[in-house]
Amino acid sequence: STFGAPGSAEANSYLQGQQAFTAINIVQVGNPDVEAESGETWTLGFVFTAPGGLDGLTASLDFYNIKVEDAIAAFEGGQIYDKCFNRNGVSNPGMTINDPAGFCALINRNESTGAAGTVDSRYLNAALIETSGIDLQVNWNGDLPSGSLYVNALASILNEYNTKATKRDRVHEYKATLGGGGQYDYRLNTTVGYNFGGGNARVGLRWRYLP
Repeated sequence: STFGAPGSAEANSYLQGQQAFTAINIVQVGNPDVEAESGETWTLGFVFTAPGGLDGLTASLDFYNIKVEDAIAAFEGGQIYDKCFNRNGVSNPGMTINDPAGFCALINRNESTGAAGTVDSRYLNAALIETSGIDLQVNWNGDLPSGSLYVNALASILNEYNTKATKRDRVHEYKATLGGGGQYDYRLNTTVGYNFGGGNARVGLRWRYLP
C-alpha cells in the first residue's frame, strides 16, 4: 500500500499532530474545474441632505444582506488532512479516499515509504458565506475665512457573519469574534480635516475604534 504498513509510523503520520503539519509541503496547483461563485445580495439605502441652516451636512444609511454559495476557497495542508481524516466528524464520515469534497485526493504519499508527501493546494467551490448589517455615514463640510473644515464619521454595525468551509461542515458564527479576519459587533471610523491654500493642501486626523 502507498499508505504504509498498518500501524507503521508512515501510515500513522497524520497522528503526529500539529508538529507534523508544520512540515507539510504545499504545492499550489491550478484547478480548471473551479466554477463561478453564486451570490444573492439585497441592499436598501437612504441619503439625507440637511435643510437650510445646516448647509454642508449629509448622511446615508445602508442595509445589506449577502449570501455567497459555492464560494471559491483554498485550504492549508493541515486543513486538508483534517477534512480527509474526518476530524470534525462530518467531512468524511465514511473514511473513504473518494470523500465528498475531494480533500483526500489532494494528499500525495511518498511512493517508496508511504509517508506523508506533498499536499496540493488548489481552489475549490466549497464555502458558504452569509453576512448582513448596517452602514451609517455622516459628512459635514464648513467654510472658514482661510479654508474649510470637514468631518466624516462612519459606523458599521454587523448583524451576522456566518461561514461554512464545505457544504458538510457546521456553520461558524463569527460575529463578535476575531475569527474570519475579525468580525466586530461594530466599527467606528472618524476623520477630521482642514482644507487650505485654495484647496491645494489638506491636513487631517483619522480615528478608528474596534470594540
